[in-house]
Amino acid sequence: MQPTNQNVTVGHNAQFYLVSTDSSAQYQWQTNLGLGWQNLSNVGQYSGVTDDTLIVSSVTLANNNQLFRCILPNGSCSDTTIVDTLIAINATGINEMDIDNSYTISPNPATNQLTIHSASIPQNEVLVVSIMNVLGETIHEEKLNWGKESIINIQSFSAGVYFLQMKTANASVVKRFVKE
Repeated sequence: MQPTNQNVTVGHNAQFYLVSTDSSAQYQWQTNLGLGWQNLSNVGQYSGVTDDTLIVSSVTLANNNQLFRCILPNGSCSDTTIVDTLIAINATGINEMDIDNSYTISPNPATNQLTIHSASIPQNEVLVVSIMNVLGETIHEEKLNWGKESIINIQSFSAGVYFLQMKTANASVVKRFVKE
């Protein structure tokens, strides 16, 4: 069973867990803070980094939209879980811009290009768009000056599932798309 995204109120703990049918499975949890995937250690907020359950203690707004995955090594092979997102819910009443439902990507599935559409993101907002493969590796990144819609060329990508992350100064969201 794959881990799932976690929505956690600031100050509370988040738990990402998975179930493996292999009783001798080994685990290594990782995070991607924009610099590529890094193995976690049992320090600070993190515990259970080599167990089936990762605990992120005392979630802060800095954890908002943080990406996690788990590697399950097995001899010379390994398996990787899907990428999951930690959403930090701010219960203090100070709301950051919510872009999760304010933009769409089309077409999906796509062959040559993706178009990002939004009517609610302010004009001239600087956006960073990253595209990651299913292993969480960033394969494309660019900065856009927003103006209602932008086009991303994906013609050179191999067929498969990808994740598009869009970041503004105040928010970040990840959407999934398929390249045919």
